[in-house]
Amino acid sequence: MSNSEGIFCLFVHVGRIRSEKADMLIMPLGLPMLAGVLEDNGYKSLVLNEAMRRISGGPSLEDTVRQLKPKLLAFSLHWHQQLPYVIAAIRKVRAAFPKIRISIGGFTSSYFAKEIMGLEGGPDFIIRGDGELPLLELARQLSSESPDFHKVPNLAWRNRENGEAVFNPQTYICDCAKMSELSYARYDLVLDKKIVMRGDFVSFPDCNGRFLLNSDKLSTVFYNPGRGCPYECSFCGGCENAQFQINSRRGYFFKSIESALNDIKGFKAQGFDLIHTCFDPDPSAEWYMELFAAIRKAEIKTAYVFEPWGLPSRDFLEAFAETFRECLSDCRITISPESGSEEVRRCNKGIFYSNDEMEEAVALGRSLGIPMEVSFMSSLPGEKAEDFMKSVQLAEYYTKKYNCEANMAAIGLEPGSPMYEHPEKYGIKTINNGFETFLENTEGKIDWEHENRPWGTSEKRKIYFNAKKPQRPYSQSLKGKKD
Repeated sequence: MSNSEGIFCLFVHVGRIRSEKADMLIMPLGLPMLAGVLEDNGYKSLVLNEAMRRISGGPSLEDTVRQLKPKLLAFSLHWHQQLPYVIAAIRKVRAAFPKIRISIGGFTSSYFAKEIMGLEGGPDFIIRGDGELPLLELARQLSSESPDFHKVPNLAWRNRENGEAVFNPQTYICDCAKMSELSYARYDLVLDKKIVMRGDFVSFPDCNGRFLLNSDKLSTVFYNPGRGCPYECSFCGGCENAQFQINSRRGYFFKSIESALNDIKGFKAQGFDLIHTCFDPDPSAEWYMELFAAIRKAEIKTAYVFEPWGLPSRDFLEAFAETFRECLSDCRITISPESGSEEVRRCNKGIFYSNDEMEEAVALGRSLGIPMEVSFMSSLPGEKAEDFMKSVQLAEYYTKKYNCEANMAAIGLEPGSPMYEHPEKYGIKTINNGFETFLENTEGKIDWEHENRPWGTSEKRKIYFNAKKPQRPYSQSLKGKKD
């Protein structure tokens, strides 16, 4: 295809690039899949990680649009930290190309659809909830001589005659059968694929102000083989109730084993060395046991990082070690107790387990040779100073006794989370005034206070944790190199 032909749709992921740091570099995992849906139905499509292209010195978004001449720009707006940057990019592109059609989709755009449609210079379309079929129908209507956007399920759109926003019924909900027809391995449609595959969560500039990518990092693809959640963790904007608000979905499902195996084969064919999964709604883990058996049967060699929502069972750990034995030093299982305090954990996490049960799982994982990680959060509701210190002490204990890695995330306030929806239940006080606060929040964190947090912010506690925890005692191999 020559550039003069143009493409129908350019999918765009916008990150946050500041002078001291670049983050949100990882694209939502569905963008290559959505591009593949359009491509397979005759609509030429490409995916642009605009953040990665900027820090690698590539052309600007406007120059890329000018070169490719897309009919539709489809921005991802999944994480709330992207909101001010995505809206700024939309307004900038619209000023340069007033006739181009612009769509957005993702959790944050779905949650704040009414507010975003009310913005001056905002998008023409928002696809709320599951997007693959609605996006395809939107493409069909845009290609029609007499488009009728009322026919597009889940679509919010702006009537160009009177400027009013129209919200079509949210009737499309993906299920196992539909998701099993989708391929997530369409990285052949990703621009600058090799650079994108090297991307990390955070990139810092060198002494000359040029951003550095981790060239030693294994090429990683993020992959969740299902959708939904049956749990209500206090801090999570993807919990059960948020899933219903955003996607009209109750419960969860996995795609078929055959379809997931094809995705994994596709990732390997595209050159990925490591698959990273954070989707674990089923405590029995029977689906993963079947997938691991299929991987072994197909003799696929890959590294795998898995983040269980609860605790991995003995059967799961043994199957994981057997399946990824040849790449085990580059694998990892990350357990997330969130707090070292069982009381705080019980009040905030949808799946409770005791410290004794967690230690049993970690000890078994390490005995099988699996690199293990323990992940905490700072400043959870109900956490007192002594509870936070339990997290620090537990991190030190696991690091020293089991050679585990330990980390802590600074908790913010997520749209759709129980903390955001019901602050009074958690004793939360915040400067957050809703959508406008997120739109103006270029720093990416919405801080907040609760009655048991008299000392320090969530970010300060994370820094304290990192200063106090022991250095990790081992380094995983990265393509034969030590980091």
